[in-house]
Amino acid sequence: MTLTPEKKDDAWYATGLTRAGTDSTRLGTWLKRVGPHWVAFDDAFDVPVMRAVYDPAFAPRGLKEYLHVGYVQLAEILFRGVPIPPWVFDPRLADRRPYVVNDKTLRFVDMMGPADLRAIGAMDPFYAFNGSLRDLFLAVNDFYQHPQPNGSLLRKKASPKSTTPPPGPETPPDNESRYATIVADVCGELLTPDDLKLMIGDDEPYASVTSVVGEEPYKTVIRELLTETEPAGDDDVEMPVPGEAETDSIPPGQFVVRAIGGYVLIELPDSEDFRPTYVVPPALWQSMSYDIPVYRISPFDVESTRSRLVADLFGRIAAYQIATKQAKDLVLKAPPGRGNGGYDRPLYALEFEEFAIEIAYTTILCGKPVKETRGSHLTAIAAFRWGALMQYDPARRALELTAVRTPAETVTLSMDDIGQRMTDLVTKPETKDMKVDTSYFTMAAVRRDGYPAYRTLRYLPSDAKNATVDEVDEYTPEESP
Repeated sequence: MTLTPEKKDDAWYATGLTRAGTDSTRLGTWLKRVGPHWVAFDDAFDVPVMRAVYDPAFAPRGLKEYLHVGYVQLAEILFRGVPIPPWVFDPRLADRRPYVVNDKTLRFVDMMGPADLRAIGAMDPFYAFNGSLRDLFLAVNDFYQHPQPNGSLLRKKASPKSTTPPPGPETPPDNESRYATIVADVCGELLTPDDLKLMIGDDEPYASVTSVVGEEPYKTVIRELLTETEPAGDDDVEMPVPGEAETDSIPPGQFVVRAIGGYVLIELPDSEDFRPTYVVPPALWQSMSYDIPVYRISPFDVESTRSRLVADLFGRIAAYQIATKQAKDLVLKAPPGRGNGGYDRPLYALEFEEFAIEIAYTTILCGKPVKETRGSHLTAIAAFRWGALMQYDPARRALELTAVRTPAETVTLSMDDIGQRMTDLVTKPETKDMKVDTSYFTMAAVRRDGYPAYRTLRYLPSDAKNATVDEVDEYTPEESP
C-alpha cells in the first residue's frame, strides 16, 4: 500500500504507519519524496529534525528479500567545503573516532556506543536503536513497533511481491510498523547539557509545574507558566508570572525552543534580543505525574557561553588546518568591523552571508539478509544525501543552523566495511564497553508538535556549491506530493 501523506495546519502527516492503520504521525513542515523515501524536515524547534519513511511501493527493481530493513546514517563535517574531523567540530564527538569509515572524507557512523548496542542485544548500526537511550526498557524486538523515539524497523521483506512470511509472532501487535522509519537529530547546537547544568549551578528551581501524563514537560511549562506577563519595569523586559496562565498572552511562534540533549531551553523575545531564558530538565517519568522543576538562567550567560564555544571551535579548526598544512584562510590580525576585536576574536574572515559549516549526512536504507550470519552484515538498498548549514553572525559571534540542503538520491555504499567495523567494536574486549556522548541522540525524541519555530527554516538546492544566504533566499524548494 502506497503511503499518502496529507498536509494539515502547515505540517505534513501520514496515516497507516502501523498494522492497525489508525495512527496519525507528524512528519514535518516540509516534505518530498526522494526515490523510495519520504523525507521531511520539522522546524518546530530551532534545531530541526529529519524524518524519513521508506515506502516499499517504490522499492528498487530486483530487490532481494531481507529479515528486516531500517536506516543507517553517516555524517561528515565540512568547513568551507573541506572535511574536518568530528572531534574538531565538537569535543563531544571525540568518542566517534573509532566510527570513522573513510579517512579522506572523515565520514563517521552516526550511532550510539558499542556498550549501548550490546545492552539491547544488537550489533547492526540501525539509527532506530538510538531510541533505547531515551527509553531504557526498549529491546530489539520493540523496534519493529511504531512509534519509537528515533524510528522503527520493518519486519518483513522489503519487496512488495515477497511470498516468504516475515519472522516474528504469527499475529503481530496492532502497533507493528508497516514501514521503516528514521527520526534523526541534527547536531547544530554547540551548547551542551553540561553547559546548562553549569549555568543552573546550585540554584533552586524558579518555579515548579505539575506534569501532565503523555505531554512533554516543556509544553506543560509553556502553557502553565510562561504565557502571562506582568507590566514592564524600568528595563522594559516582560517577565512571566508563575501560575497565572493566559494561553493567548504570547503567541506560540514567539517562543524560541531548543532541544539540548534531553533538556529544553525556552527563550522569550524582547526588543533587545536578550530574552528571559528558562530550562526544563529531561522528563523524570513518562507514565505518572510529578513536579517539573523550571530554572531561570541569565540570557547574558547563554550568549557569552555560545560566543566562547564558537571561538573555541574556530581555534580548533585553525590548529587542525595548521597541523595539516591547510591554513590558507587564517586572519593574522583582526579585520575592521563590529565584533572582530578582543581576546576571542574570530580567526577567519567570515562573511555574514556565508554558510561556514555544513554537516553533510548520508542516510542509507539497509536490509538484513535472510541467511543467518554472525555479526553485522547489511546490504545497502537505497540512499539519499542532505545537509545542515550553519551561518556565522559576526556581531553576536554566534554560529546558528539556519538552512538545510534539500535531500537527493545518491549511490549506495558498500556496507561490508561498516558492518565489520561495528562487529569488531561490539565484540572486542578493548571496545565493547565503550560509550559515546548521547546528547545528540536524545534531542529528536522530544515531541515537537504544537509550537512553531521562532524563525522559518530555509532550504538550499541539493547541488548548490559555495552556498550563500542570497542563494538560499532566491530558492523555493519543491514539495511533494
